Amino acid sequence: MKGFRFVCRGLLAGLAMATTLAYANEIKISGFANITAGTSNDEDVPYGMYDENISFKPDSLIGLQFQKDLDDNLSFTTQMTSRGMNNYDSRIEWAYLSYHVNNHWTVKAGKFRTPFYEYSETLDVGYTYHWVKPPEAVYIPLFNNMEGANVTYKSRFGRLDSRLNLFYGTLQEESPAGPVELPYMAGGSLNLGYQSFGARLSYFKSKTTIPPVFAPDVLALLPSDAAPPGAPPAPGGPGPDAPTLSQDVADAIIPEEEDSTYFGLALKAELGDLLALYEYTTTEMDDSIFTDPVGQYISLAYTLGDWQPHITFEDFDTSPRTEILDLMAADDPLRPQLAAIIDSTNEDYSRITVGVRYDFHYTTALKIDYSQVDYDEELQSPVRPRLDGELISVSISTLF
Repeated sequence: MKGFRFVCRGLLAGLAMATTLAYANEIKISGFANITAGTSNDEDVPYGMYDENISFKPDSLIGLQFQKDLDDNLSFTTQMTSRGMNNYDSRIEWAYLSYHVNNHWTVKAGKFRTPFYEYSETLDVGYTYHWVKPPEAVYIPLFNNMEGANVTYKSRFGRLDSRLNLFYGTLQEESPAGPVELPYMAGGSLNLGYQSFGARLSYFKSKTTIPPVFAPDVLALLPSDAAPPGAPPAPGGPGPDAPTLSQDVADAIIPEEEDSTYFGLALKAELGDLLALYEYTTTEMDDSIFTDPVGQYISLAYTLGDWQPHITFEDFDTSPRTEILDLMAADDPLRPQLAAIIDSTNEDYSRITVGVRYDFHYTTALKIDYSQVDYDEELQSPVRPRLDGELISVSISTLF
């Protein structure tokens, strides 16, 4: 908490100075924060970044957004966020220009949030949804922001509202497992709304280079010149004279400039006090050990005054790439080891979350969630353990 208090003081000081500037230059300032604590409540079973000790770092954050109208149609927006998982280092995550052509068309260019999911634009603003954090079966991207251009078209046909987003851009980020690079990504999303019902379709294609996060142990088997640049050494890797995989097999494993496609569907219904949500996503990548995950969830929430109890069911399915073994001879000494690594990429699981949200202030909500995850195949690993477990999390989400 010491680090969080430090960053709060820094951001509040910046806010005070920025507020002074706002009056002189008409800069619009808004902020948000999620103060989140969680525990797995079991010393032998970690849950993601949580263990038996109560931790505030994994999901706590604070952010400031600044918007300046340059004229009637042109504006500049930037957003700075400090995350607990990054030791509260402040980073500029958005910085883009928006040009409002007319009531229908808007053009945006710079660095902005990738429009993949129902809650993409407000993913960091916990106040906008009922969970402590959105369902991980769907909201598990290696990246959230891109650099490029986005065109939005809004229209209304009778009672049907529509919004079309088309985007093109690139991405280059560092993750704990190594660099993530998309030399191009192009796609779009379509939102439709009719009275109390909404639907969203999203699709994009890209060239993708990512570290083999689903199978970190495979790095120890790769030829030295085949390991992804910037990737950390494999845990417990063999010595320099140990046998390695052939170049053909290595090329079939490493996700390097591979053709990738993403599809997403979201359905939403607000029936009086009842909120029903469903999201489905699938990602496919050619020629790699990437497991083409399919994620989905259904969530129900009911508003009772200031209270909102809810329940969510998630499902996550993967497809281990056993066809890679067809590139190896039956008597290859590394075949059993690679087969075990590929088998370990089976991350299929189901999760249930029950919780309640309490709006005790018109800009602040208290949220309590209990989650239980059940893996088809458990894996005890120092890098990516997959164990059936429980998580208790409490969060205060606020806007200012």
